[in-house]
Amino acid sequence: MVASRNKMRLYLGYWWRQATLENPGKYHVGLFLTPKNPKNDKRTATIYHAVNRITDGGIWKFECIPASCRTPRRAGCMLLGKVPPKFGPKDIEEILRRVRVPSQEEAEEEKWRCRHWVCDALTLLVVEGVIPELPVSPHDLWDTGRIFVESRTSGIPNYGKPLYTCNTMGEEIPSEISALDTH
Repeated sequence: MVASRNKMRLYLGYWWRQATLENPGKYHVGLFLTPKNPKNDKRTATIYHAVNRITDGGIWKFECIPASCRTPRRAGCMLLGKVPPKFGPKDIEEILRRVRVPSQEEAEEEKWRCRHWVCDALTLLVVEGVIPELPVSPHDLWDTGRIFVESRTSGIPNYGKPLYTCNTMGEEIPSEISALDTH
């Protein structure tokens, strides 16, 4: 029974980003997986997201990377749920590699962004049984989290307190991700 209480947690994460004319949003969005009560000083999280870095020619790609749970760029998050024990980080990566990432031309034509990847990923994660059914559409869920993070941060980073965290209804919940150690 102990194992069921210590399941991995999957979050929808919001990272500060520089807004542009083409993409005025304040946040990059992706998913991250952590153990229960993670330590910030170690790479105990796995980030899953779609990125288009200038250094890579602006081409969108899926990325899965180990990371610390709390970083200066992480503004807040939404707990999507506890992950069933049969799904480890590699299993989730394999599932998420199936989510469409468009070519550069398609992305420009569709005005495709990381939030579109997240919405498709959430749908697939529900179908595969990684997370429970969503209370609203993936887009509305993304927007609920964005509104929550914006309401808590008002655009100002808060490193001295646990990471702002909400549930899938947008209600603040106690965070398992501790304050950022700035010393």
